[in-house]
Amino acid sequence: MADFNKDGFDDLVVGAPGEAPGSAPKSGFAFVFNGSQNGLVARQGLGQAGLGANEAGDRFGESLAVGDFNGDGFDDLVVGAPGEAPGSAPKSGFAFVFNGSQNGLVASQGLSQAGLGANEADDRFGESLAVGDFNGDGFDDLVVGAPGEAPGSAPKSGFAFVFNGSQNGLVASQGLDQAGLGANEADDRFGESLAVGDFNGDGFDDLVVGAPGEAPGSAPKSGFAFVFNGSQNGLVASQGLSQAGLGANEADDRFGESLAVGDFNGDGFDDLVVGAPGEAPGSAPKSGFAFVFNGSQNGLVASQGLSQAGLGANEAGDRFGESLAVGDFNGDGFDDLGVGAPGEAPGSDPKSGFAFIFHGSANGLVPSQGLDQAGLGANEAGDLFGAALA
Repeated sequence: MADFNKDGFDDLVVGAPGEAPGSAPKSGFAFVFNGSQNGLVARQGLGQAGLGANEAGDRFGESLAVGDFNGDGFDDLVVGAPGEAPGSAPKSGFAFVFNGSQNGLVASQGLSQAGLGANEADDRFGESLAVGDFNGDGFDDLVVGAPGEAPGSAPKSGFAFVFNGSQNGLVASQGLDQAGLGANEADDRFGESLAVGDFNGDGFDDLVVGAPGEAPGSAPKSGFAFVFNGSQNGLVASQGLSQAGLGANEADDRFGESLAVGDFNGDGFDDLVVGAPGEAPGSAPKSGFAFVFNGSQNGLVASQGLSQAGLGANEAGDRFGESLAVGDFNGDGFDDLGVGAPGEAPGSDPKSGFAFIFHGSANGLVPSQGLDQAGLGANEAGDLFGAALA
């Protein structure tokens, strides 16, 4: 949630990466709605004006993140534009920072790979964003994923860029890849997903980076996730996660395509859920699966595997785990998990979609509830209900 004007009401930002300000198709736009006693009120439209130019295919608004990067007490907004072309590098990507104020969001800063790398075609810097205080200095820091970046000679191996918060805004600080925990290989797409939590309870935020195209062993696109622990000196490569211990690494599982963080067992350590929407429980290809890793003083520990069992059937193409969301839905003090399965077919409607709720408890996540459009709409083929969760 975000309060950009510090009035005590949460505000909402909606990205529209396909919007065409002026005559620039898919340049993108973002819409700000301020909270009030009467609900959300349309307040402000954001484009690249003031920090750049609206150009075709920039896809401004494809990713969004919120933090207080300059420590002034107002929430600030970062908008990713992975199709932007700084200089002459198409789809190198860019990120735009808007500072909060009593009068709303103000264009403040533009970020690219400069200072930590080179702007190259198809890097897609800004495709993913995450916020945390990784060095414990009290300022929020920003991580920007560039899954198309090619460290060395490995195209689309992927990279992540860390910008530290300060009184003067965000400062380029650190570049992350698979070195220390794995090898940079073509099409790993390290940085496609990002998540933040304090998994070891040391008070520093930690970072998880998904690489759904990674191939542990000989299983292409089985997927992997990389954990970097926060410290006074920044992020340190700590742990590599795969399906080992809870399942088998198989081709096209895409473990790491989605990530979510919460304290599901109430022990005070943040836990991690990793979606693998291409996983095939039993003989149902791309039915999907989700893997739970519990936090501890020693880091993340494989804990639990989740599928549709108990609330539905694992069927081909359901893509359970394509989206994830966390909240305390029943108010019992344990974080709960929502899992989207946009390919699920309630009744006879292919790809109508479904969402599954798992309640947190002292013993972990428990299947609780299935959601579809019934009561608010109709389940129709191709609706993809569950493609996004919040």
